[in-house]
Amino acid sequence: MHQDIIMGWDAAWTPNGSGAWAICRGRELLLLETCATGNRLLQDLARHVHKFQPVLIAMDFPIAVDGVRGWRQADLETTRAFSRYGCPVHSPNPERPGKWGDQIVALLKNHGYQVKGERSLGTKALVEVYPHTANIHLHRSRYRIPYKVGRAAKYWPELSLTERKEKLCAIYQEHWQHLGEHIDLPTFPAPNPNGPLSALKTLEDQIDALLCIYAGKGIQKGDFQPYGTPQASIWNPIHTEFEK
Repeated sequence: MHQDIIMGWDAAWTPNGSGAWAICRGRELLLLETCATGNRLLQDLARHVHKFQPVLIAMDFPIAVDGVRGWRQADLETTRAFSRYGCPVHSPNPERPGKWGDQIVALLKNHGYQVKGERSLGTKALVEVYPHTANIHLHRSRYRIPYKVGRAAKYWPELSLTERKEKLCAIYQEHWQHLGEHIDLPTFPAPNPNGPLSALKTLEDQIDALLCIYAGKGIQKGDFQPYGTPQASIWNPIHTEFEK
């Protein structure tokens, strides 16, 4: 196992959803790619974990020691603490992530990873993080940053589709710059504002995976703390860290 390798995973709540993962050794980016779906994703996950052996896997995905079937104390505490910053959480239910989540956690457990909801992580730790709260910490923002492709029409209803894409491209470039202060990233892969929305969604997912790594680094530094119980926690920044 490599003590300085972190895996960040923007994981879909269903087998056919989109997502991305990133893997870093210190500042060095070892992997950044879009996830496959279904069984292929599980195969890729096993391969990446075996090859890189990260000490910490930080994922945007509901997890718990005994599985997730609904609203948790972690969701309540995160929503209560971060709603004023525009960052409530989505509600898990018996179907999402349901059995799909069980498969993912079981695979990682078979590779020695344990769900961690307490500050003493140890090795081979699996933690749940929240890119929106990591993002406000990264930008030292006081409110949720609009960067989701699927919500662009709600963010900027007065703009044309092309203008919305241009806004998103500018925001993604700013994200890339800020994340580049912590991770050695390649040149920003500027998407074409006249291209398909799928290209922007791919970049959104990759940024979320990098934000998961950023949160993982924050956990290791003590800048993030668990909200919830030892059985199921969401790791979020300590308030004063991003209110400075």
